[in-house]
Amino acid sequence: MGPSRRKVLLAGAAAATALAATAGTLAVRWWDRPAGIGYRWLSDAEGAFVVAFAEALFPAGGVPALGGGEAELDLWLDASLDGLPEDKARALKLLLGVLDDWPRLGDGGSFVTRSPQVRAQLVRGWVTSPRPEVRGAALSVALLLGCGYTTHPEAVSVFAGWHRCGYGR
Repeated sequence: MGPSRRKVLLAGAAAATALAATAGTLAVRWWDRPAGIGYRWLSDAEGAFVVAFAEALFPAGGVPALGGGEAELDLWLDASLDGLPEDKARALKLLLGVLDDWPRLGDGGSFVTRSPQVRAQLVRGWVTSPRPEVRGAALSVALLLGCGYTTHPEAVSVFAGWHRCGYGR
């Protein structure tokens, strides 16, 4: 004879409670991280995630040769957060924390702890995901960092030649 209905319901309630407690703990941890060294808004962990995501999104050696990690998009994003209301800036910081921790669901490691090759695979998987919430989150960060990358002085010198209509900042 299998488990009773009561045991199944109790197990389901316990699992839901554990999931809610875990999600609540993570949200609190992500929501109010203090600014890291050299940042006004981003924590050190969020800044490291931005650099790692930018490296995966814009690998060095292409055209332009500027890699996403070299473009200091963490500092650009941190400065850009000054223009947002505080709740919107915190929501974006929350998104960065969620994406950094998302791979933990698989084998326990965060995004920034992965090799550059694995990070590139993760970003490709996220931006092409059939799940709209995953795809939208990753594309939002990619679009935002793309704005910073394409206006970086080293990138502008390349892109201005392609777009003669007054490209740049």
